[in-house]
Amino acid sequence: MKDPQLDEIDSDIRGLFEKSYAMLRRWMETEGSAATYAELARGLELVGRRDLIRKFCKKCELPKFVVGIILNY
Repeated sequence: MKDPQLDEIDSDIRGLFEKSYAMLRRWMETEGSAATYAELARGLELVGRRDLIRKFCKKCELPKFVVGIILNY
């Protein structure tokens, strides 16, 4: 997502959970069918959130790099 989109969400929504959900929804709407669990995992890896990859992407069909992240806590 572009910075203006993030700024808009940041200014319009208060709570951290609500902001996170709004960003996820906006990403899904923007990317359409390209918004896959594998792409979500790539983004989470970029920001160092392997814990969220393990939590939310564990049961999905994922590329080898994601499976490696899940297995290598």
